[in-house]
Amino acid sequence: MPDLPQTIVLPSAEALESPPALVDWGRKLIGAISLSWSDSIRVINGLSRVGTEANRTTDPDLDHIFYTANDGEQQTAIAVDGAWRGVRPTLQTVATASLPAANASRNGVVLIEQAGANDHNLIIYAGGNRYRVDGGSPF
Repeated sequence: MPDLPQTIVLPSAEALESPPALVDWGRKLIGAISLSWSDSIRVINGLSRVGTEANRTTDPDLDHIFYTANDGEQQTAIAVDGAWRGVRPTLQTVATASLPAANASRNGVVLIEQAGANDHNLIIYAGGNRYRVDGGSPF
């Protein structure tokens, strides 16, 4: 790992009055951010694996935390608490009679309402309320 400063060094008062010194400070800042970004990408790539869904281990190995399947839907999984979790969110489908009541603790929840045969709606909880986006029948 590179030896980067552990504290932020802000430009001095003189540098703020001297455009060349401020430009120099800005270039150094961009260089440090670029180096940190590059190192982060190398670490993430080193912890990633790509392969078929069938070759994905049941439990994540210690040497990688990301697994992307190169077959099927090409989903990426992430290792959390010793198990694989899908990165792509899946929406829960709930029958109309079983929809949770609207309240502030549900804010941000999105689900699919099964209102009947071939009739599905999008339900969004926000501001302590529940909103329905009518989906109607499939097309």
